[in-house]
Amino acid sequence: MSSVDLFSLATSGVYASSKLLQTTSNNIANVNTPGYVRERTELQNSQVFGVEIGNTERIINVFAQNQLRRDITSVGELEAFSSKTAAIDNLLASEANSISQGLSEYFAALQTAADDPTNLASRDQVLGKSESLYQRMKTLSDYMLEKEEELNLEFTSMVNRANTLIGNIGDLNRNIVIANGNNTSDQPSALLNERDQAIDELASIMGITVKESTTQNGAVTINLTSGESLVLENGAFNLFELNTNADLTFKQLKLETNFGSQTKADASIRIVEDDLGGALGGLFGYRNEILGPAMRDVGQLSVAFADAMNTQNKLGMDLDGQLGSNIFDIPSFRGLAYSDTNGDYVVTAQITEGKGAELTDADYKIEVTAVTAGVPSQIEITLLNADGTPKKDASGNDIIYSNYAVTAGFNELPGGIEVDFSGTDPYTVGNEFLIQPTKDIASKITLETNRPEDLAFASPVRAGANNTNLGSANVIDVTVSNTEVGASAFDGAGG
Repeated sequence: MSSVDLFSLATSGVYASSKLLQTTSNNIANVNTPGYVRERTELQNSQVFGVEIGNTERIINVFAQNQLRRDITSVGELEAFSSKTAAIDNLLASEANSISQGLSEYFAALQTAADDPTNLASRDQVLGKSESLYQRMKTLSDYMLEKEEELNLEFTSMVNRANTLIGNIGDLNRNIVIANGNNTSDQPSALLNERDQAIDELASIMGITVKESTTQNGAVTINLTSGESLVLENGAFNLFELNTNADLTFKQLKLETNFGSQTKADASIRIVEDDLGGALGGLFGYRNEILGPAMRDVGQLSVAFADAMNTQNKLGMDLDGQLGSNIFDIPSFRGLAYSDTNGDYVVTAQITEGKGAELTDADYKIEVTAVTAGVPSQIEITLLNADGTPKKDASGNDIIYSNYAVTAGFNELPGGIEVDFSGTDPYTVGNEFLIQPTKDIASKITLETNRPEDLAFASPVRAGANNTNLGSANVIDVTVSNTEVGASAFDGAGG
């Protein structure tokens, strides 16, 4: 063997050892680097003489990597959901905000005043406990409304971060394809590590599936677990947007697709939050399953209680000898027009007096189905859950009231509310409105009177035997069922 052959053989060995040492040093130096994947350099026997340096590639298990991303998604969703839910749980569990304790104190004061109805101090105590009870409800409602505002800011921040990651992954896809085309031996490890780290962070925000491209060397495609594409093989990507419909505080997620070709038009795709997963899915789940229903349950309780007390007080006579009036003021509320309903429309709703107990936690979607002289004459009513989905009956069917006739003025709807359609513009078939009777009403109910004399503890009718009655008949019980002034009931003049 010639001296040239010996030198070449030695040189190949030195180069190979140097490459192995370089790879090992790189692994040691980056042992604490986030996202770094350990590398390995393969050596091969030369077909001529000496040793050849093979590929330097990352040591990674694709199956384990995908499983890790699924776990990251689950952890992100559960952490976001549980942390938010714990705040509401602590609020409702606090003794200072306990509605049950407020009700107990109110009824204790009411019983004391009823035992001695001429005692003004006892009557004043009832009004004080009334205000305290509704201050508790208002505190709960205001807190949850603030949490809704904070949640919307988190939605915006998280969607912006997700869009940034999606754009970065698309750019890295293109750079990796170019790098693989220019270097057929070593993988572009730094770019691959950076892309994997971005994909892992995206997986913590939402559930995704990652697949290797079959046409672009080194590229990956990323879809939501529900199937919508986020990053395509050529590096093109689609971005998320938040929008609202009738309720401007109720954020919805959609995907703006950009196909980048004339063969398929761009479009907006509505994303179902229940299938989203990750931290973003956890926040939507918290809003739809915890925050929204809790807000409406507090509102439902506050209305039912206030209406029941008003109804009862109006059946009696107050300390001034007058028929009882409302203790609490239950305000009316405006209907919200859906985005495709344009015009000067004023839809006003209010609680039907005496039917507060019939009120549910449902929202009302009202669609105008017939118009007479520019005013709705027939509507369709769909009851909605807090997340905007239709409520179901016992058979699993949507609760919809079709062909519901309405006239001018307030019209009573199912569930203890009334609605009035007004405004300057004529209504048209297809106009849609959203009514939320219980979402924030607990923040708006107030005391209508501050006079303890207005509490009507006495019965407005009294029966007794006449002095000339020599029989044994006695009046045992008198029940007052209606004190409304009118021909069919009380006439307002003692008759």
